[in-house]
Amino acid sequence: MAYDRQRLVREVDAILWSKPHSSLSSICHQLGVERHTIRTAMRQIKQTSFRQYQRELILREATRLLKSKPNLSIKQVAVRLGYRSPLTFSRYFKKATGQRPTELRRG
Repeated sequence: MAYDRQRLVREVDAILWSKPHSSLSSICHQLGVERHTIRTAMRQIKQTSFRQYQRELILREATRLLKSKPNLSIKQVAVRLGYRSPLTFSRYFKKATGQRPTELRRG
């Protein structure tokens, strides 16, 4: 069966924006498609893997929240992005950006 890959990627995008830590399996189940279908569509349309795209999306949203919503605690930002622990979020953020979430806010 042929899929409209652009439409499929838009649907994946919408799911990831609402639930950033959604697994590929859960998205496949929700959309009724196979894993390889989403993987292929992501590579062709976004020129990246599903997992890498998901990480980039989480990082962009984290950066946006940290800069635009100074009233949110790091824990609140972490929870909004689907992290169970602010420490896990902070480690990920530091590894990805080279600075801690609090450092981004300050500077």
